[in-house]
Amino acid sequence: MKQPLLFLLTALIILIFTGCSNKTQSLHKTWFFAYYGSSGENAPSNPQLTPENFIDFQRDGNYTSYIAGFDYGTWKNEDNEIQLVNQKGDKKVIRIVSMKDGELVLDLSAILNNRTPHIFTGISNTKTKDADNPFSKQNNQWRIASPAPEADEQIKNRLINHFRFWEKYFEWAVANDLKTLPVRGMNSPIKIYGNGFALIPYNELPNEWKKNFFDEGDCKKAWDKLKKMMDTKNVAWPKTDNRFKFFIAGFQQLQGMVE
Repeated sequence: MKQPLLFLLTALIILIFTGCSNKTQSLHKTWFFAYYGSSGENAPSNPQLTPENFIDFQRDGNYTSYIAGFDYGTWKNEDNEIQLVNQKGDKKVIRIVSMKDGELVLDLSAILNNRTPHIFTGISNTKTKDADNPFSKQNNQWRIASPAPEADEQIKNRLINHFRFWEKYFEWAVANDLKTLPVRGMNSPIKIYGNGFALIPYNELPNEWKKNFFDEGDCKKAWDKLKKMMDTKNVAWPKTDNRFKFFIAGFQQLQGMVE
């Protein structure tokens, strides 16, 4: 009688550890904000999140996020609590309310100071190299606010990095065989249309884009560079029916056009 009991206990232990492993395994995705859950007395978060906001949990224990500004560091999941330690050494814990059917419901009160449920949808991110991951620190330098005035070359590099993000963003969409991709309302000075892109007028720039710069002066310098580029350069658009590949080519070219 002892052997069947021992076998049963062993099976239960294996099942428990397998369940924990699978839960952590399923977090290894890029999670995009989708909508707010019902929370009764609590109002939606401030800032208001959009499909641009994400958390990218990598298999090596690193993460990047764009929730209340761009953040990066290390993460681990214990007992439905995701522990984040960012680049400054600040520790925050976000609680998993539920996770099923490709949706992750998070309590982001540690970041956004309210308990409104935030629902995210996950998409596989197979890009293991930071250089190819649109959500990596390397491709999101443009989202990190400058603590001091920037020289012309630094502003130029910020714009090039922004265009590289777009290139990798569309490449990621192709790799994941996505049919649609959020591009409208993004934190960008560029508005994307079905047949190309255009520069947003300076007085209509998104506030989140302006926050990337030390001050209004640097933001205006960046916009002037873009205006000059748009007025004097031409993109050689490829002949393709794939809109994502169409824009990959466009943003690749823009990276070499900024002066």
